[in-house]
Amino acid sequence: MMVADDFVRIPAAAMESEYLWRQEGRFAAFVRLCGEAAPSRRVADVRGVPAMLERGQLVVTRDSLALTFRTTRDVARRHLECFEREGLVSLADASSAAVDGQPSPTGRLVTIRGLSPGARPVGDG
Repeated sequence: MMVADDFVRIPAAAMESEYLWRQEGRFAAFVRLCGEAAPSRRVADVRGVPAMLERGQLVVTRDSLALTFRTTRDVARRHLECFEREGLVSLADASSAAVDGQPSPTGRLVTIRGLSPGARPVGDG
């Protein structure tokens, strides 16, 4: 998680996104998504399958996304599609995060866009 000291790192573009502010709950959903993303490069357990995640990435399914966003699967899917259209995230098949010689994780690989690559990961003091 990109959470340290009860703070979540989000890209600055999120503060300027009219889409996130037009309807109650969108910004909160995006912050929750950011809070679930990897804080640094690591191998993560994705439903029992290892996945190589870079900083700001996570693997989701419609069910896991609905739990993260605290909403229905359809609303969660629409939020994610709109986040992509707004340029806040990029989406790929989760198989792109597969670890060599291991089964591929299922779902979507979400990359939070706009996180400064030179900044220290959250939690590094």
